[in-house]
Amino acid sequence: MTNIEISADWILDRFTISSYADGNGNIIITADCFSDSHWIDLALDTMAINYKSDLIDDERDLPCLPQTYQFYWEFRLEELQVGCPNFYKKMLALDLQISLGLKN
Repeated sequence: MTNIEISADWILDRFTISSYADGNGNIIITADCFSDSHWIDLALDTMAINYKSDLIDDERDLPCLPQTYQFYWEFRLEELQVGCPNFYKKMLALDLQISLGLKN
C-alpha cells in the first residue's frame, strides 16, 4: 500500500473554495460542497486554528430554483502563517491590497 501526505496548505490551495480578506487580518473561506467542508475542517483543526463556522442556507423565494448552501469559516490571518505558508502568503497579499484600498 502506498501512503500519501496531504497538507493543510494543499487542501486550502487546491480545493474549490472562495476566500476573502477584510483588510483587518480577518479571513473568510466559503465552500458550497458538503464533502469539501470536511476537508477544510480537517485542515483548520490540524493547524489548531481558532475559527467560527456556520452553514448558510440560501432560501430562495422561487420554488423552481434549487436551494443552495454555503459552508463558512472565519479566522485570523496570522493563524495560517506557520502551518499553511503558501495560502498565508496569498491571503496576506489580498488583505494588504484591501487595507490599502487597491481591491474591493
